[in-house]
Amino acid sequence: RCEVDGQLDQAQTLYEEALRMSPRDGPSLNQLGLLLWDGKQTAAAAIQVLRRGLEVDPVDPVLLANYARVLEESGGDLRLAQTLYRRAVALQPHDANALCNLGCLLVGQHSAPRNTHNPVAIHPSTHLASGSSSDVAVSLQHTATYSEEGVGIGGSGLDAARDTFRRALQMAPFHGGATANLAMLLCETLGKAGREEAQFLVNAALQHDPANEDVLE
Repeated sequence: RCEVDGQLDQAQTLYEEALRMSPRDGPSLNQLGLLLWDGKQTAAAAIQVLRRGLEVDPVDPVLLANYARVLEESGGDLRLAQTLYRRAVALQPHDANALCNLGCLLVGQHSAPRNTHNPVAIHPSTHLASGSSSDVAVSLQHTATYSEEGVGIGGSGLDAARDTFRRALQMAPFHGGATANLAMLLCETLGKAGREEAQFLVNAALQHDPANEDVLE
């Protein structure tokens, strides 16, 4: 509640008090790390806290993905960030946000900075798909040939980034960041066919949610 109200110092104090009582509490370490980065832009402190979390649980996909995000956004070790994202996705393959973040990192590593959507914080419940069954069926018509086993996200470059965004849309159809970034890549790399698919994806996302800010941008 303190974070929502903008009382960051008070929120930090509460997390630190909780950790003094239970120093191996992974969720509290994750939330404190996010607060230190998202709220206060203190990368070194955030990384230290998230590392503590991974010492407690080195296979926590939420901590792995958020550690990667802080490294990416703060200009840290991008190769390590990619490794951490891949570990997070391997452990939690249905996490659309982590997949989208990995795709953005792959785009950024391949070329000059683009207008990709910023990586998002990962929370335990954010990977769940949304939308009615009929909405999902329509969206998946354009991604049906990219089965979970067939999507190669082990490489690098723009091809791997496209596949990663497609995978994210399989997990969460109409995901704003994945839709916007995949549409951008399709337009830039696949010519007319890419532009047509991009328009389909954007139209489907906006039909599902006309107020989708990621897609509207």
